[in-house]
Amino acid sequence: MFPDTPSRIQYPAIWVRLIIACFAMTGILALLTQPGHFIATDLGAWGLDWSRFKSCVNDQVYPCTELSFFPLAYLMNSGVLFFLRTLGLKSHHGMLIINSLMLTLPIIYLLTTRPLRQARVLSLIYVLAILLTCTTSMYLYTGALEVQAGVLIGIFLAAWLEISAQPLRKGKAITLFYFVTCGLLLAFYKDTNTVVLLASLSVVILLRAGARLVQADRSSLVLGAVKLMLPVGVLTLAALANLAYNMFRYDSYLPTAYLNIAASYAPSLRKSAEFFAATFLSPNGGTIIFWMGGFTGAVWLLIRSQFLIASDAILIGVILILASAIGFSLWWNPFGWDAWGDRLMVPAALGTLIMLILSAKPHDTALGFRTISVQFIHGFPVKITLLVIFSLSLYFSLISYYSDRRALMNQAMFGTTNCQNMMKLLRSDSQVVRQGFWRSEHYYNCASERFLHFPTLIRPNKT
Repeated sequence: MFPDTPSRIQYPAIWVRLIIACFAMTGILALLTQPGHFIATDLGAWGLDWSRFKSCVNDQVYPCTELSFFPLAYLMNSGVLFFLRTLGLKSHHGMLIINSLMLTLPIIYLLTTRPLRQARVLSLIYVLAILLTCTTSMYLYTGALEVQAGVLIGIFLAAWLEISAQPLRKGKAITLFYFVTCGLLLAFYKDTNTVVLLASLSVVILLRAGARLVQADRSSLVLGAVKLMLPVGVLTLAALANLAYNMFRYDSYLPTAYLNIAASYAPSLRKSAEFFAATFLSPNGGTIIFWMGGFTGAVWLLIRSQFLIASDAILIGVILILASAIGFSLWWNPFGWDAWGDRLMVPAALGTLIMLILSAKPHDTALGFRTISVQFIHGFPVKITLLVIFSLSLYFSLISYYSDRRALMNQAMFGTTNCQNMMKLLRSDSQVVRQGFWRSEHYYNCASERFLHFPTLIRPNKT
């Protein structure tokens, strides 16, 4: 349990700050030494959306069928890239700038909503937690936008926890601004973000209200409803914007092109169970291997720095990650491995990590703050288990820093016989996708081999 006596916030020890500096240099060197290894994931599909959008508006073409099937946030990114290109920057350098700026938003949030000393300590913890994952090495210099969604989800949830903890005061205006802005934007990255987030918050509110009803506190139902109405209102506005964008593209409120693709991937329940297990246990970037280094480092540093972790934040995060894993497993989970690790789980996992850090409170100011017990960490078997998982996660991150990133990803995605055969079949028959290919054994055999792949270091070619 955390100590009952108030104590000052402690900066992480000097050796911890040295580790952070070393990891920061590692991340910077990884980007500087391999500037040509841009991972173009999805950029070819949505990169010209802004030009297509302008063309449709200028020519008054409706519906604008030339736009990609990607949601509204991709159009916004395309617009930013279009602007950066007018300044002489290439698209891949533009994505590096956009993704890097997005990862700084949690630090800006802390600096503008917390006392300076708290903000500094939590920012240090955030930096180390991010650097202990593959986020900087594999998801900054890329056309994938999942990291952007994860950042917005984390800030949105942290702001909601802050706003709903006590009555809104003048000092919370900036927090309310972050809450509304991030809530509107995060739904633009994926329509299902709205559903998963509302489901997670609803479960937490119902559990808390149910516990209070047992104690005959009926006012908790009203309070819970008020707390839920805040995210419902913001996310509903975002959903309406998505519906308008769908109508502009398809003359339909539903994202028909996206739904048609998703329908062609829908697996059986047996396959969904395999995908669900792989989501967490795959050595090729399952959630445990990909994220536990960052989570373990963050929780340990929060405890050492005398910060308390909100139990509501943990509960929301667990539900968010589980709901995302179930949803993607019933949909087209293997597609998530067309990247480094399971890309589809990045928003939920990164959002949870950011929420835990941003919502933590110093021990001597957290009166009435519902927290968790950490006694279980003191057990020797648990310590050994966590150490093993942390070591595997750290290994997974480090090889992404020091390997040839393009070769590393190609090995993870197409390094097996079944995956190579699958790609040959796709290239040889342009009609194969229309014939249920994504539910065929050709695809599933490749997916199974990807799940079991154990990545190894591939040194960059210096010639």
